[in-house]
Amino acid sequence: LREAEKAREELRARAAEAEGERERALEALRKEEARAAQAERDLEAERKAGAEAYEAYEGLVQELREAEKAREELRARAAEAEGERERALEALRKEEARAAQAERDLEAERKAGAEAYEAYEGLVQELREAEKA
Repeated sequence: LREAEKAREELRARAAEAEGERERALEALRKEEARAAQAERDLEAERKAGAEAYEAYEGLVQELREAEKAREELRARAAEAEGERERALEALRKEEARAAQAERDLEAERKAGAEAYEAYEGLVQELREAEKA
C-alpha cells in the first residue's frame, strides 16, 4: 500500500509537472500565434504600403510621360514659331527693300521733275528774250 501510495504521489507529481509543461507550451504557443498574427498584419500593411507606393510611382511615371509629351509639343510649336518669325523677317526685309527702292525712284522722279522744270523755265526765258528782240 505504501509503495502504491508512493507511486501515486510520484504520478501526481509527474502529472503536475506535465501540466506545468503543458501550460508553458500553451503559453509559448499563444505568444507564437500572437507573433505570427502580428507578422501577418505587418506583412499586409507592408503589402498595402507597397501597392500604394507602386500606384504613386505609376502616377509619377504617367505625369512624366505627359510632361515629356507637352515639352515635345512646345518644342514643335517653338520651332514652328521660329520658322514663322524667319518668314516674317524675310518678308519685312523684302518690304523694306521695296520701300527703299520706291524712295530712290521717287527721288529720281523729283530730280527729273526739277530738271524738267528748270529746262521749262530756261525755254520760257529764251522765249521772252526772243519776243523782246
